[in-house]
Order: sequence, then C-alpha cells, then structure tokens
Amino acid sequence: MSRKFTDKDTNPMSYEEFGKVVNKLIKKLEDYSKAKGVNFDIVAPLLRSGGVPGSIISIHFQITRIFPIQFKWFYNPKLELRKLLSIPKILQNIPKNPNILICETNTGTGETAKAAIKLIRKQFPKCKLYYATVAKVFGSPNRFKEIEEYFYGIQTDENLIASKIQIKELNLRKKITIFPWESVKHELDDINAVSLER
Repeated sequence: MSRKFTDKDTNPMSYEEFGKVVNKLIKKLEDYSKAKGVNFDIVAPLLRSGGVPGSIISIHFQITRIFPIQFKWFYNPKLELRKLLSIPKILQNIPKNPNILICETNTGTGETAKAAIKLIRKQFPKCKLYYATVAKVFGSPNRFKEIEEYFYGIQTDENLIASKIQIKELNLRKKITIFPWESVKHELDDINAVSLER
C-alpha cells in the first residue's frame, strides 16, 4: 500500500555525518582489499549522487580509471529507468580482467545497480564487480548477482518498515535520509511519484 511521504518522514544528513559514514565505508574497502589481495582497477560511479562517494573513493585509492554511468527514474507518464549517458571510452591501459568498484550514495530497490551491472558486464565481460554504497536501505537486497562483495557505510530505515527492535539492534538511521546536497522537496517529489507508481 502506497502512502504520501512528508518532510516529517525525512532525516537530513550533515556533511560532517556524511564524511564519517564515507570514512567507515572506505575502511571496509581497505580491510577487504588487504585481506583478499584485491586492488580496484576502475571506479564506476552511478551518477549523479554516486559521483560524490565515487570521487572520494577513487582519490583515496589513487584510482584514475573512471567509468561513469548515469541512469534516472522517470515517472511521467509511466515509471521507467532510463540510461542518460553513453558508454565512455577509458583511454588508459586496462587489465584484462579488471576489478571494477561500482559506487552509489543510496541503494534502495537495487534496480539501478542491476542495470549498471548489466551495462558494465557488456563492456567488460571478464571483469570482477564490487559494489559500494554509502547507505543501504533496510529491506533492500543484501547481494546482487555477479557482485563479488557488497559494501555499505550505514543502513537506513528509509522505507519505514523496521521495528523499534530492528532499528536499535541494526543501528539503522531513522527515516528517509536527505543527503547534504539534496533538496527535501525534490527528493520527496521523486519518492512520492515512484511510490504511487509501484
């Protein structure tokens, strides 16, 4: 059953908090990289918002191969996920079987992630894919097919479905996260339009 979300359902995140969560995500990536001996060769940010952590992560790990991907949900006249950016050509040498880190800010249904995985796999058939998101929405997929490892900085209760016990035990960030560069109005307009379409 769909409902209309209001600003009372939102929980704005400050730049300071965002920085702490991204640092937590980077630590997970570093620990995994050291433990498994994995070096990320390419960062694939899911634009627009995924460009923020994608840039931070690529600079931190000194990765210069960037493969930007842009999808956007449209909901007029019908709900549709569209690709908005043509596939770029990376002008640097690329390993034969590259390790590609997909970067996103907020992962809900996972539909955008699945579309990105399909697109990257078409371009780099023998690559190994990894997925890093700043925030993972509670109740969203815990894994994606063809992803070696899924990393997140924080879990949120954006769908407002977690019990009080789950919120406490899983340390979920309450309500709909509005990232520092986002507008409450624009985010709610999108969320409500998509919610009513589903």
